[in-house]
Amino acid sequence: MSRKLFVGVAVVVGLVVPMGATIASLPSASAATGTVVRAPITTAPITTALVQGADTWLVVPMGDLSQFLNRFWQLFVRTPTGAGWVLVTPPGVADNGGLVITPGPDGWLLAGFLANQDLVFSPLSLTTDGGQKWTGVYFPDALAPVPDSLGGTIGDTTAGLGSSGRGSLLETGADLSSLSSWRPAMTAAQLGHSAAGARCGVERLTATAMAPNGDPLLGASCAHRGVVGLFDVAAGGVTAVAFPRSSTLAGATVSVLRLVETTSGVAVLLGARERSGSTMLVAGWLAPSGQAGAPSVPLAVPAGAKLLASGTTPGGGVFVLLQPVGTSAPELADVSPASGSAKPSWVVPPPPPRGTLGAAFSPGRIDAVTVHSSTLIDYVFDETSSTWVRAQVVHVPIQYGSSS
Repeated sequence: MSRKLFVGVAVVVGLVVPMGATIASLPSASAATGTVVRAPITTAPITTALVQGADTWLVVPMGDLSQFLNRFWQLFVRTPTGAGWVLVTPPGVADNGGLVITPGPDGWLLAGFLANQDLVFSPLSLTTDGGQKWTGVYFPDALAPVPDSLGGTIGDTTAGLGSSGRGSLLETGADLSSLSSWRPAMTAAQLGHSAAGARCGVERLTATAMAPNGDPLLGASCAHRGVVGLFDVAAGGVTAVAFPRSSTLAGATVSVLRLVETTSGVAVLLGARERSGSTMLVAGWLAPSGQAGAPSVPLAVPAGAKLLASGTTPGGGVFVLLQPVGTSAPELADVSPASGSAKPSWVVPPPPPRGTLGAAFSPGRIDAVTVHSSTLIDYVFDETSSTWVRAQVVHVPIQYGSSS
């Protein structure tokens, strides 16, 4: 797929307004004065899409999005041999609070339900056959409401990020028999008292993943400027993971928004709030060697902007979906690792249809989805005409008032 690159110190996309309730406070416009109030992006919304081999997984909210009890998070999968998006939401658990996923070895996927109402912990479900069958797994805490609160397995460890006390890391084995035997590994308070965490000024834990060496990784929101809160946790100790310095990050307070496994290593998406109050998004990667390559050029998010979704791409990259203020169409941008010392640049296709809530990248294909109550409409980007073409309609059976 031939695509235009937008290269520069910063790529500026349209002003953005919120949809995802899981996004930390972002800029909002004042109707009375016409001014814009700036606020940082400190966590990402849980609306996401992940590439796993030739398959793509998509998590989006459906139902009545204005009412918590009638909002239901759904999981879809798209395979090369299938007929478009297929609904594979794990059954039997109320998913009003949200749904998070992480890929694992041999094509398995682990899904977690966020706590809601009387559900004070987060049940997990594991599939090894593309979502046809699910096996329940116990998790002793409520998962943190971030897209990477589950870390896929590398070696013999699986990580989970609980919401207790500004975040707590738990770990267990990789096989199904050990997935219900979680042990504490690190809390936000313990991290903050370590030498590495003190340099960050840990505000909260925001993401977890597995490092290429098999150790759990932790992402955090830092209060101190110029510090990327990325940590390797092993044997009760913690070390800071070196992230290349850049002028964008040097004077900013930085939050790790995503830590997710890709074909290029662990992708890192950062939200950087500069002294001026502006927000930049920067992507980077931890290679299989454990070293971080050159970070991307920054993607500028103007005051008033909201992040709707994020995820991975087949080339080992990441994407973000932003919604402009008002009724404008959203903006989609993605970035992949560059060769050598070049800085990766963001690619911005034509805006997807108005009302787009989620996006997904598959080999040779980009999808944007809109939600109308219990109906999901999928649009595919046609590169020849540079337009979005309606490709599929999925009707999801939702029992309003059931909270499940």
